[in-house]
Amino acid sequence: MAWQAEQRRNQAISAQVQSDRRALTLAQDQYRHGLQNYLQVLDAQRRMLQSQTQEAESTATLSGNLVQLYNALGGGWEQAFPEARTTK
Repeated sequence: MAWQAEQRRNQAISAQVQSDRRALTLAQDQYRHGLQNYLQVLDAQRRMLQSQTQEAESTATLSGNLVQLYNALGGGWEQAFPEARTTK
């Protein structure tokens, strides 16, 4: 099922985002203490932003897959709209 596969992928990407966030914090700390140059910080930022972009794309795919699943199971969009209430 596409939704389940994407959900597993999304969880893995979320774990990668957390890992990249920790790596960025470490690179920033090392830079502050003179142990790294700023290029390492920039590289850690790039990796984190890439994984965050993948996470956003995966979340959008998950949403689309969920709508497809809902429609496949017989769900649909309501054809009738509720009447507007008028206030007097």
